[in-house]
Amino acid sequence: MRVLGIDPSLSSTGLVVFDARRFRLVAKSTVKTKAKAERHERLAAITAAISRLTSRPGFDAVAFEAGFVGPGRQASLYVAEARGAALSAAWIYGGGALCSIPPRSAKKHVTGNGAATKDEVAAKLAELVDGADDLTEDEADALAVAVTAAAMLMDPAATTVAKKKTRRASK
Repeated sequence: MRVLGIDPSLSSTGLVVFDARRFRLVAKSTVKTKAKAERHERLAAITAAISRLTSRPGFDAVAFEAGFVGPGRQASLYVAEARGAALSAAWIYGGGALCSIPPRSAKKHVTGNGAATKDEVAAKLAELVDGADDLTEDEADALAVAVTAAAMLMDPAATTVAKKKTRRASK
């Protein structure tokens, strides 16, 4: 099973392709956009990067870091736009199951601690996943959601637990 993992952001989107059967990183990319560029140009860059990754032999699922609403409405809107562009591109160019994974769930799945730091998550991924060393923060986040989604899809019991935790976390 191959999973396209996406950590959406208008300024720096992390993308990975994770092979769950071999537990290895197949591809990684960080899409950095310039803050002064027009929003449509930034969204087009995210779409183009996803189309390049999905042109490789297929994947079975797309895993997104779930959106959040922070204190700044404008920033939340930009993340939502980036997430929408990424979701649309992933569906158009690749298809597969769509999984939205809350950051705490991914951290808990990877490290055993839902409040783990980004450094702790990256270090654990480097231990567990072949080729996962030297990731950007955004690539590590994307890989964490890809690994979590793969576990949920491959083990129905894990899906049930994750859904319960997701519902509790959103209340």
